[in-house]
Amino acid sequence: MRRFPLSILLLFLLVGNVTYAQTEPTSAADYEKRGDERVLDSNYEGAIADFTKAIELNPKSAGAYASRANARTYKKDYEGAMTDYAKAIELDPKNGLTYKWRAQARVKKGDYQGALADFTKAIELEPINSSDTYNDRAQLKREMNDLDGAIADFTKAIELYPKSDRNYAQRADSKEAKKDYEGAIADYTKAIEINTKYVSQHYESRGQLRHKMNDLDGAIADFAKAIETYSALPAYVRASDQNMTIARFYWRSGNVRNDKKDFDGALADFTKAIELAPNFIPAYKSRANTYRATGKTSLAEADERKAAELESLNTIK
Repeated sequence: MRRFPLSILLLFLLVGNVTYAQTEPTSAADYEKRGDERVLDSNYEGAIADFTKAIELNPKSAGAYASRANARTYKKDYEGAMTDYAKAIELDPKNGLTYKWRAQARVKKGDYQGALADFTKAIELEPINSSDTYNDRAQLKREMNDLDGAIADFTKAIELYPKSDRNYAQRADSKEAKKDYEGAIADYTKAIEINTKYVSQHYESRGQLRHKMNDLDGAIADFAKAIETYSALPAYVRASDQNMTIARFYWRSGNVRNDKKDFDGALADFTKAIELAPNFIPAYKSRANTYRATGKTSLAEADERKAAELESLNTIK
């Protein structure tokens, strides 16, 4: 059975449109190939038609059933996908990737217990190359509030692939939920050490945790690093609304400075956030609170009116 992880499919989806082969398919393999191309181009109906034709020509193709199941999953036809995954597994019961795909589809349809069973079977069949599957199962356990189970799976994912900052950052989130703050800080720090470029989110997460732990100076330093590292990214990597992201970092920094009673610094951060994102309601509210704390009532009232105005516009939308 052909193997192409969903992560690879999603990567190609981001690249752009795919040009199909101009000749009409004549074999099951040709239909599967064109079906794959149509999936990459988000033409799921066309892909399903091609995989169906491939199955007609080769009813023993587990790959065609699995691929059609993936296309149906993209269309949120989960019942149809389940039928196809089951047939693919019947034809090729030793393929762990099909169990993983079915688990991911079951998560989307809300069948968490079924997904857990499938992730576990996928790991059993392919224990060596299962870091991503452990990560998937860990995220599901986190969603189910099985924090110990999530941490154990993230730990196994790290053992199998220790160079993934994602595994450390996600384990940190679970440790934080268990109130193991020191352990979470250590994991966020490790994530930052592993990935020194795309780390603004890790700095933000560690800064929020340090704020919660009342390490105010550490939190301010982390939000400053979040701003620095995010601003240094190439434009094509940053979010489409990049100003809002940086404004959020300034707003978080301002909240910490406010707690430090550094009101001038807090006002400077909130004002910068508003300059970057003039519709960022939390920044107006936070600045209003700081204005009130410093006796600047008229300025506080102006920010409160602006926040109310923006909220009313959002309600209308």
